[in-house]
Amino acid sequence: MLDEIKKTFTKAQKSHLVLIFLFIIFLLFDVKVPKVVASLVDTTLGNVVVIGSALSLFYSKNNILAVIGLVVAYELIRKSSGVYGLMNYVPTQDKKDSLMNSFNENIKHSTLEEEMVTNMLPMVSGHISDANYEPVLDHLHNATSV
Repeated sequence: MLDEIKKTFTKAQKSHLVLIFLFIIFLLFDVKVPKVVASLVDTTLGNVVVIGSALSLFYSKNNILAVIGLVVAYELIRKSSGVYGLMNYVPTQDKKDSLMNSFNENIKHSTLEEEMVTNMLPMVSGHISDANYEPVLDHLHNATSV
């Protein structure tokens, strides 16, 4: 088994070895995908291109390169997912601040309490007339009066 791998690496072209080395670096170290590349890969067309290029590596004579390329394509799509939505649909803090300031432009500088007092009906002023009725005590049903 090791002899076959050794033969594969000795027969491999230098460009394949460099590509395998770069793929291994991408997989082992947490390499951040640039936002420009991530936004391109995050689309449907970008996913198709990445998967297509990874599958095209199987046409080369080096199967190790093809398998590692397939894993790298998966990792690239995984690391790039969600970037497009964050960049285009989630507002920045500046946008949120300007929106909040636009809400506060047409505010009257009086409180709710002041508005309610100005809208209240005026109190009746003048002399209060004597009542023409008298309270009547109803039947108590053997209860004591208070």
